[in-house]
Amino acid sequence: MINELRRVSLGGNPVWYARGLVVSMTESAEHVINAAIVLRRHLGNLKIPVIPLFGNKIAPDNLLKSLKAFGESNDGFSLP
Repeated sequence: MINELRRVSLGGNPVWYARGLVVSMTESAEHVINAAIVLRRHLGNLKIPVIPLFGNKIAPDNLLKSLKAFGESNDGFSLP
């Protein structure tokens, strides 16, 4: 799907074709980070936003804790 987006938006802005990448049943920062990695690999950078859909009531809290811990680490990948 991301490859097709790259193909149809060649020379243009992918946002003209897709407003974002929805990640269903997001439960951790790893899900969001992996989606961002896929976008960077196929589109060259984060040209469309990653939109998490949380899988359960506690997922947003887990995600925020994970993102905070991730932001404190220095592994060469930064979120926009």
